[in-house]
Amino acid sequence: MFETFTYDDPNVLPQVARDHWAFLETNSACAVMKAVCPAEWSEIVEVLSTYELSASPR
Repeated sequence: MFETFTYDDPNVLPQVARDHWAFLETNSACAVMKAVCPAEWSEIVEVLSTYELSASPR
């Protein structure tokens, strides 16, 4: 397993999504997903950019 960091490229994953989550990636998974499944990757990025988990109950 090789850890990669293609998610650090703002063309692959926007900063707003990276600000919400911690990432660990192997084998350039983010760049591969963007290249092979761009529509699905766009949906994933949308969720990562807008959804946040809260440790406190509502």
